[in-house]
Amino acid sequence: MTLMECVFAMALVALALPAVLLVLIQCGSDTRELRMHAEARRAVMVHARQCLRIAELPQAARLLWAHAESGECLGQLEERAYAQGVPKFQDQAVSWLVVAEPGAPGPRGMRGITLTLEYPAAAPATARKRIEFHAQTESFLP
Repeated sequence: MTLMECVFAMALVALALPAVLLVLIQCGSDTRELRMHAEARRAVMVHARQCLRIAELPQAARLLWAHAESGECLGQLEERAYAQGVPKFQDQAVSWLVVAEPGAPGPRGMRGITLTLEYPAAAPATARKRIEFHAQTESFLP
C-alpha cells in the first residue's frame, strides 16, 4: 500500500465512523423508549382489566379512564374531557387514556370487551394513536 492509499482509507473511516456511531446511539435510544412505553402500556392494560367490572359496563355504554405514565389509574373521565384531550387529571399528568367498550359476543356466555389504549392523552381524540385489545369476559362476573 502506498501512503496515499492509507490516507484515503483513514479519511473514509473518519467520515463513516461518526455516522455509524450516531445510528447505533439512535437505535439504543429508540429501543429504550419503546421498552418504557411497552412497560407503561402493560401496566395500564393490567390495571384496566382489573378495575373493569361487567356490572359497570352496560351493553351500549363505554368507560373512559385516565392513566399516569407509570400505569396508575387516575380516575374515570367524562366524554367531553376525553374528546378535548386530558393533560392533567386531579393535578397529575395524564399519559394514557383507556376506553372500555362492549365488543362482539363470544361463545358459551362470554361477553366481548374492547380495551383501547390511546396516547398522548393531551391530544384531541381525533389526533391520538390507538392500540386495541380484544378480550372475552364471562358475563356473570360481578
